[in-house]
Parts: sequence; C-alpha cells; structure tokens
Amino acid sequence: MSLLELEQERLNKEIENVENWWKDSRWNHVKRDYTSKEVAALRGSVPIQYPSNLMAKKFYKLCRDNQANGKFSATYGALDPV
Repeated sequence: MSLLELEQERLNKEIENVENWWKDSRWNHVKRDYTSKEVAALRGSVPIQYPSNLMAKKFYKLCRDNQANGKFSATYGALDPV
C-alpha cells in the first residue's frame, strides 16, 4: 500500500469519526457551514485530548441524567476532571 493510499485511508477514518461524533444528541441543533471532510482534512495527524473535553462530557452527562430523573444540582464547583 502506498503512502498516498495510507493517508487517504486515515482521512476516511477521520471523516467517519467526525460524522459519528456529530450524530450525538448533544449536537442535534447545531448548524455547520462546513463538512466533516473539511474538518478532517484540516486536523493534524497527532490526536490531542484536552482535559476540558473530559469535563464537558461529564457535565453534559450529569445535566442529562438530572433532567431525565427530574432532579437538579445545586452547584457545579466541586466537579473533578476524572
């Protein structure tokens, strides 16, 4: 397999990952003026995981769980990044 074919395969995987990420209910009402192919093409080849991403996912899950159970949370200052 040539280098070009490997890069195209990596790009196709990244496009699929972006499309799967956008299918999450969290992004239902977001309108984008760009395609998943454009996003994937502009990303670097080294994956980056930000701690704020973990916190956002945890906070979103907490809010959705509270909404589903008719509960609420009085404060968000004590959330940990794990």
